[in-house]
Amino acid sequence: MDKLYWLDLVNSLFFVIPAIAMWLNVYKLVKDKEIKGVKLIPAYCFSASTLWGMYYYYQIGQIGSFLTITFMAMGNTTWTSLAVYYTYRKK
Repeated sequence: MDKLYWLDLVNSLFFVIPAIAMWLNVYKLVKDKEIKGVKLIPAYCFSASTLWGMYYYYQIGQIGSFLTITFMAMGNTTWTSLAVYYTYRKK
């Protein structure tokens, strides 16, 4: 097995659990329809980080990492968008 393939596989496995956790957060936010005690700035930064990761991993040919971080970026962007919506809908 190629060393880079192995590294990509391990790296992508590290993204699977946070990606699933992010989608569970999306589910909880949709169910509760409100957000309490959370600042949105870290969510914006994390969204930007995962979107950059998508570009970066694609450029260096790490397809496993690209796919898993895409799954995480989709969940994080969805959560952040819903959090903004539910935060400003109350005002």
